[in-house]
Amino acid sequence: MSVAARFGDAPGEDRGYEEIAKGVMQLWRFFAHCRQKNGPYQLARNAQGLILTMDEWFAGRATVIPQIVARANELADASAHEIPVADRTPVAFCTISELETVLVTATAASLQETVRIGSGDRAGWIFSVLHAETQAEKTCTKDYPFTEALCDLLPWYARLAELRDDGEEYSEGGAH
Repeated sequence: MSVAARFGDAPGEDRGYEEIAKGVMQLWRFFAHCRQKNGPYQLARNAQGLILTMDEWFAGRATVIPQIVARANELADASAHEIPVADRTPVAFCTISELETVLVTATAASLQETVRIGSGDRAGWIFSVLHAETQAEKTCTKDYPFTEALCDLLPWYARLAELRDDGEEYSEGGAH
C-alpha cells in the first residue's frame, strides 16, 4: 500500500485499488464460469466472494468501495469473457490479519454470516467487528496451529524462549 493510498487526498486513484477491482471482476468471472459450466467447479447457490488484502486498504475509507465495484463493473463489461450481471454478486473485503483473528473463533456458519454482512451495506468495515456481531454460534478460542513449529519456522523465536527461561525480560524494544 503506497503512501499516496494511505495518506493522500485521492486514495482511490492508487493503482492498488485497480488491482482490487480486478480481483472483484475475477471473482465474478469465476462465478459466471461455474454457472455456465465452463470448468470443473460448481458453486453452491449461496456462494459468496471475499477479497483478501495484505494491507488495511479500507480502514476509514469504506467510501472507496463503490468506486472499486464501479471499476470492477467496467472491467467486467470490457472483458472478453461474458460476465452477466447476475454473477456480479456483492463481495466482502478483509485483510489477512483480520481473517486470522476471525478464524480463531469462527464456525462455517459464523464465517458465512460475516461475509454476507461484509458484502452488504457494511462492506469495508473491520471484519472481526462484523464477526463479533453475528448471531451464529462460534467456537471457543482455538490454539495457534503452528506453536510447536515456531522455532523451526522462525529461528530467532527460540532465542526469545531462552531469554525468558534465563529470567531476562523481553519487551517490544528487545531483551534487557
